[in-house]
Amino acid sequence: MSVVDGQQRLTTNYKAYSDHPDLKNVVLDLGKGEFIEISQELRKNQIPVGVLLNKDDEKLITYTANHKALSSPSVVNALLQIRNKIKTYQYTINFATDLSEDKQINWFEVLNNAGSRVSIIQMRFSKLKAHGVDVYTQYTHLYKDKVSEHGYDYFDTPQKASVSYPIAALNPAYEVLITGRHSNNCAPISSDTKENQLCNLDPLKLKQCFDLTLSALDKTLEFIEENHLTKFNRSDYVNYLVGYFVFHKDEKITNVQKEALINWYNTVNFTNKSNTERRKIYSDLLKI
Repeated sequence: MSVVDGQQRLTTNYKAYSDHPDLKNVVLDLGKGEFIEISQELRKNQIPVGVLLNKDDEKLITYTANHKALSSPSVVNALLQIRNKIKTYQYTINFATDLSEDKQINWFEVLNNAGSRVSIIQMRFSKLKAHGVDVYTQYTHLYKDKVSEHGYDYFDTPQKASVSYPIAALNPAYEVLITGRHSNNCAPISSDTKENQLCNLDPLKLKQCFDLTLSALDKTLEFIEENHLTKFNRSDYVNYLVGYFVFHKDEKITNVQKEALINWYNTVNFTNKSNTERRKIYSDLLKI
């Protein structure tokens, strides 16, 4: 058996899990807050990755008990939370057997262009075809085409091109049609995508989400063009305005709102912002 896509991630995680000698110099540096490779003696605020993520829970407990700098409850709690990352890590495994060479190439493209996160979403949405809904031809491809036609090229990576950005843009329509109000964890960003909830919608309601979002996308792109705004090469500017026009779909935008939106667009900064900060930016935008 061979791994077509994901070999590096699988190997790295397994070597940490089994405390492999290849990772003997890789540590978590609590001062820097990141994993680093060391060439000198281990410092007091550093812990080997093979201990932190070891398959044996006792390895970490024993190590912290024997190292005073790591034994305080707050540090142990933080280490356990970090360790829990690998314990709850999810893998999507696709088995392909008895494929011709051409089919092998095609299947490789499917896996390589999707990634584990996208594969899960694709599998969920593919089931909707039985109900006459094709999320790709009826929505994501249209979204991408509209954006690309207006000169944007933030679809550089296959994952974002096929699913991530367009599906995140459905969040506002989902809220408007289902709850009628905005909740804090439903910003139009990839980390807040609601694929489970979307897949559970009645097919007609899901199509309404598509239509409402695509209509707001048209308004967004027109707004940017008409006001000669800079076309920043990231999805946030487009998706956030899509959300605004979805929530204000029945309103005629006043000159005051228009100027406020232009000012927001020209001054907002998404760089190095946490998800919490990005959600607040969106919530504040909707209040304009």
